[in-house]
Amino acid sequence: MAQGLATTALLSEEQQKLAKAAASVYDLRVDSDAVVDSMYASACQFSDPLVLVSGPAHVKAQFRSLRMLFREIDFQVEGVGLLGEKVVIEASVTYVPKRMPRACAVRLKQFTTLTSTAGRVLLHEDHWSIHGVLVAITGLGWLYQGWRKALGTASSVAVDLISCPKRKGS
Repeated sequence: MAQGLATTALLSEEQQKLAKAAASVYDLRVDSDAVVDSMYASACQFSDPLVLVSGPAHVKAQFRSLRMLFREIDFQVEGVGLLGEKVVIEASVTYVPKRMPRACAVRLKQFTTLTSTAGRVLLHEDHWSIHGVLVAITGLGWLYQGWRKALGTASSVAVDLISCPKRKGS
């Protein structure tokens, strides 16, 4: 579990219920619409590095899209705790796209933070990095790593040329 997170034992019963509900929407067998109806506030929001939506209809659509995009999601909770007033779920997640071999699965570390009001999820935020996704995609990972190295070297050389004063006698 990440440093700074309180253990599950320190979560109230209500916070544990919210964490369980939020983790369940990644289970493709669960009716995510029913979870949002029962556990998310009427002014709920969902965000991740790619999208930000407001309202139950849009939040439901985001979780339904998982069933459209993936044939399997393995959501392994590694820890649940508190960070301030937010419930945090630390998980390792494997997403297996539809019509693709399992070798094309994307594995990443995901942190979900939940802000609640009146016992319901107000804000469900998924945190993961684009870097983690690109590196995990078969075939694209090595291209991305090579691009990062090339860009890193080029930017270092450019900064050195711009910022280093010319030496006397050079």
